[in-house]
Amino acid sequence: MENGAINFENIYTKHIAPTIEEIEVKRQKLLKAKYIGIIVIWLAIVPISYAILIKLQAGYNAPFIGIFSHFAYITFIKSLYQFDIKEKLFAKISLVLPDIQYNHQYNADPDFIRNLEITPEFDYMFSSDTISGKHANQKFQFFKLNLQTSNQKSTVNVFKGYMLKVDLKKELYATTIIKSKVMFQMNLEIFSGKQEVVLEDPKFSKYFKVTSTDQLEARKLLTAKLMERLNNLSTILQTQSSLSNKFQGNVLEYLQAKAQKLFEPVVKAGRFSCVFYKNEMIMLIPTDYEFFEYKNLSIPADKTMYDTFIKDIQCIYSIIDLLP
Repeated sequence: MENGAINFENIYTKHIAPTIEEIEVKRQKLLKAKYIGIIVIWLAIVPISYAILIKLQAGYNAPFIGIFSHFAYITFIKSLYQFDIKEKLFAKISLVLPDIQYNHQYNADPDFIRNLEITPEFDYMFSSDTISGKHANQKFQFFKLNLQTSNQKSTVNVFKGYMLKVDLKKELYATTIIKSKVMFQMNLEIFSGKQEVVLEDPKFSKYFKVTSTDQLEARKLLTAKLMERLNNLSTILQTQSSLSNKFQGNVLEYLQAKAQKLFEPVVKAGRFSCVFYKNEMIMLIPTDYEFFEYKNLSIPADKTMYDTFIKDIQCIYSIIDLLP
């Protein structure tokens, strides 16, 4: 279903508004539970502190226990709220947009992710919040991905963002990798039979390294138009402002808005990387923006919540529209 033919306002009035009312009732209950829980935690800290002080002479540790419990409880309450929002809203959105399906889990294979050769080295992988669908006759999957590495002292996030898998309209016989030079450096092409592809676009080559098992197919794939689109996408994905707001309309409208200085992007380290192979494009998108997240218990549930979800769906559509 083409999103341009959909009247999202009518969808809200007929299908979403009653669900928002249900979510608001749940929000009020969770907000009450949040404050009651915090009071109980800190009331419990006083006798716990006294008991520890008398028996172990270490009562000063109790406030730290209280602080940890305080924030752990708030995080738990927010996660319940967020889960409820996603389950209920996507259940209704899927009725009118049957091509969009949501699953709070995604069982990605770590070895498959590693073999893509677009991720940094990692020891642990966490994936969740899968959006599956179809746009412009192209099937896609979009999910949250967090990669971590560890040593004897600590665990470090080496990637935080999303992965997008899109079925392409044409079959590819080679494997072509577009890898960010800023994000991380890897030189695996020697061992995987890939060679660096020399491109005529100096701007694209400045930020990305391209390797492929077939030089000719890679050059046919990476047309001047596609490289320009990917450069534009890279600019968008580097902004720290709300990512979905940048996709209100197409990329040309975004560039016009930027030229008119309607907003000032803040550049951060990290550009996307992607791999083309068989009939798929798989893109790694580093971003601090969290899609489909609405955790603020202090704000009443209203149409803004639905608008945020729709903008995020349109954001995914806009990325897919850039592809060949």
